[in-house]
Amino acid sequence: MEGSAGLRWALSEFEDIQFGDKRVEDRFIFTVGQMAERPSVSLPQVFSSPKDLKAAYRLFGNPSVEANDFLECHIDRSLERISNAGTVLVAQDSTFIE
Repeated sequence: MEGSAGLRWALSEFEDIQFGDKRVEDRFIFTVGQMAERPSVSLPQVFSSPKDLKAAYRLFGNPSVEANDFLECHIDRSLERISNAGTVLVAQDSTFIE
């Protein structure tokens, strides 16, 4: 896989995502990958290109992109990782582990 660490993670995490349109799926992977690179900043800071920022906002407003669709993929991958781990720590609230 080529690309940034965020893009590689997004490709792996959401490889089974299906919105019924390959272009939307590709845009979703790109957008999530970019956001994963800088999770603590605003969208205008994540996307240096106005075109990519506008495309991200269009993606979020797309009626075919349902939260349950991508959460299902994320939950499946999380369960796979948990089943292969010896010990799992689950932080809640505003806990920060570095």
